[in-house]
Amino acid sequence: MATKPNLFSIATKELSQDAFIAWLLQWGDERCKNADSELHSIGQRFVRFLINLQFGLDCYEVHKVEVWRQWSNIDIWVEVNDEICIIIEDKTGTSEHDDQLGRYSKLVRDYYANKGIWKVAFVYLKTSLEDVNIVKEVEQKGWSYCSRTAFLSFLLSSKTSNDIYNEFTEALEEKEKESKSLNWGSWEATQGLYCYLQESLGEWSGWRYVANPSGGFLGLYFHWKGLKSDNNVEYYLQIENNCYDVCRLVIKITGSWNGTTGYLYDRLGYLQAESDKYGLSVSKPARYRVGEYTTLAIIDDAFKFENDKVDVPHLLKAIRSAMALVDDIAENS
Repeated sequence: MATKPNLFSIATKELSQDAFIAWLLQWGDERCKNADSELHSIGQRFVRFLINLQFGLDCYEVHKVEVWRQWSNIDIWVEVNDEICIIIEDKTGTSEHDDQLGRYSKLVRDYYANKGIWKVAFVYLKTSLEDVNIVKEVEQKGWSYCSRTAFLSFLLSSKTSNDIYNEFTEALEEKEKESKSLNWGSWEATQGLYCYLQESLGEWSGWRYVANPSGGFLGLYFHWKGLKSDNNVEYYLQIENNCYDVCRLVIKITGSWNGTTGYLYDRLGYLQAESDKYGLSVSKPARYRVGEYTTLAIIDDAFKFENDKVDVPHLLKAIRSAMALVDDIAENS
């Protein structure tokens, strides 16, 4: 079967995605209707889709659409019918930093303060997966979160013969498919697993990229337990996957413990003595590196694979047992 290169599998940067979104929005202007009626209709629907993330204006008629990029560092700035503004912070792999959303909100509101009655829809659109805590922070700042799933659902709901539109949609479909593949060697799939685990754990958890001299990893951290004798010291669990040669569940320690390897060996001995009760085997990391967040022990065989796919039921069982083990050591330290 012949294969067809996909432009957006090559042009993966945020600026390329900005360009596609701005391009599609421009098609919503009524001046584009005779150039391509299909894309014009989709463009109009896309304008309404973004507006409706914050305002219930399903029947809103779109006539005039003006689009700017990187105005005052804002990714995409849209004015519709000289009465509604759409501000889009567009992300591929990164998250908000340096209070971008707060600064942009103030800038835009100040800009329209003396320009009559303007509605402003603030949209945070991301085409990689996001930690649920960041989603909550985005929404608390008054921005609507548009997930990849929601964006893709919109794109798939429309049909056109336009290659640009279809190639962008296909590239996004591939990312969505990969995130559900459970392939331990894929960053996208690892993010998908972490999002699933966040829903399954029933308690607070967070995940992000963790940089280190070995090249970094995606880490999911959860189940923080303060010592019964000293709440300034905490144990917690962390999954570490560098999608190359490390994929493991570990027990970490942080806080005002005495910072000696002797203490770590003592606590490791306790974990190894107790681990059988929970159906676990626990081992020492290759080397103890004392720091703010120190790896105390590795939960052996928490990850099992079949054709490079993570055995999720087995992992969840190991996680539940490891949570009970952490409760045990926190109670008895």
